[in-house]
Amino acid sequence: MAAVVCFLRPGTASGGGTAANNVRKKEVLTVPSTSTITAEAGEYAIVLNTETSAILVAWGSTPDAQAITQTSATMAGLGVPSGLESPLLGPLATGDKVSAKTVA
Repeated sequence: MAAVVCFLRPGTASGGGTAANNVRKKEVLTVPSTSTITAEAGEYAIVLNTETSAILVAWGSTPDAQAITQTSATMAGLGVPSGLESPLLGPLATGDKVSAKTVA
């Protein structure tokens, strides 16, 4: 039971929009857990849910994927269906981590 989190460097898309450029780091997380890899300023993260059921993900200095309200330390949990990937998470601050938990 796992989720794959990738930390992506930002790039510029056509029209000046932000896009993911390349993967700086990848980590396979056992659900529930929090990444040991930390973000660099301005990066984004994306999470692939390889579980057989939906998971929740969040980012922050102390992320809690089951949080129902955003705080200064975590965003509120975002659902990711089984076999799918999250939208881009971020932009992240230096030291941010990603949390993945089961839906409670």
